[in-house]
Amino acid sequence: MKAAIHRHVLTTNGRSIIGNPDFEQLKITQSACTTRYLEEPRTTEERESGYKDINEKDMKLINTYFNRSDPVRLQREVIFKIIWHFGFRGREWLRGFDKNSVIFSICPTSGLQYVDLKKTQLSKCTNYKKPNERKCIVMFEKPEDEQCPFKLMKKYIDLRPATVICLFPKPLK
Repeated sequence: MKAAIHRHVLTTNGRSIIGNPDFEQLKITQSACTTRYLEEPRTTEERESGYKDINEKDMKLINTYFNRSDPVRLQREVIFKIIWHFGFRGREWLRGFDKNSVIFSICPTSGLQYVDLKKTQLSKCTNYKKPNERKCIVMFEKPEDEQCPFKLMKKYIDLRPATVICLFPKPLK
């Protein structure tokens, strides 16, 4: 917020608010407001939940975009599902994935198939606050769902050229 105000004042008046003694009161007020906001009581759920889930209506809109009609949309859906299911912050780790990073397995207890990623990449991206409560993060199949993430990954891996090593090559038209 401070950077946005700084840019606005700099472009309109040609004055910098950063390090300028004329704007010392702004710095004090902004610091006090930030401190007050951080000290406000929050529920345990608000503190630990992070971002809210994507609601059902928005997820339907996302799935209508990802109709798997062409290679570009298929690849974008795979990237979205990996980020969403595995909790990656962004796409910075996806470049390092190759075809051997994706593991297809069957759960011995439920018999459902699932997709897992090699733990070396996953451990770099996932921050565990309580290591003794570490949970296994995988993409389980949903046989009744037409947007099944397992079927999506299987289809994507099968359609990729066998000669290409990286997981996300530039799609051919």
